[in-house]
Amino acid sequence: MLSGSMGRGSVEDLSGRDVDVRGWICSYRGADIVMHKGWFRIDGVQDGDRTLAQQLLGLETVAEYFRGANVLDVGCAEGLIGRHCVDTWGAASVEGVTSVQYEIDEAKRQCAGRPMEFFRCDLRSTEETFELEWKLRLSYDVVLLLSVLHKVRDPMRLLAWAVKYAAGLIVIRLPAPIIDMDRCRPGVHPVHPWMLERFDLVGEPETCIAPVSGRPEWMGIYKVRS
Repeated sequence: MLSGSMGRGSVEDLSGRDVDVRGWICSYRGADIVMHKGWFRIDGVQDGDRTLAQQLLGLETVAEYFRGANVLDVGCAEGLIGRHCVDTWGAASVEGVTSVQYEIDEAKRQCAGRPMEFFRCDLRSTEETFELEWKLRLSYDVVLLLSVLHKVRDPMRLLAWAVKYAAGLIVIRLPAPIIDMDRCRPGVHPVHPWMLERFDLVGEPETCIAPVSGRPEWMGIYKVRS
């Protein structure tokens, strides 16, 4: 899988390798998943891999769910999505989790003065995620898992850990370079079937595919079934 800190550092040569992850198929193409320092592009700070506008694609369709919400952003990077949720969509609070200390430090600078907290945790580690539970709320109105599940050794364990915090919405995004888009055609969703036992998909299946960097990405927005 990915080596080094999650989301940063060197990447093993996974060209042409298909990995069955108990619910979706990740087609790793080593040349496409080279990481740079910093996830978000921040003017005057870093080039990054994505702009905030790119990462927000698709989320605006459920912006109303963020007003007054407590948000958990798993794999928050430098915290710009959470900052947007507070400043633009009226979220009451955001707690972000990342494995990278540099991202924690930059997130605190970028989001100073807002109701936001950031925690460093190796999301690949069962022990560290267990310890993190003592710092988090019992539940969150919105849980974000954007471009993070494919970066851990056991994505189903991380998904199950995040799902238990979701009291309203949970949003999952998988980037194009590592998924088989045939699995993302209308009516087919690369998630484990038990997700659909507890959650309802928000919107039509076609709206779950968002163009980022000129290529499609799969994004599923789920609401806890009442």
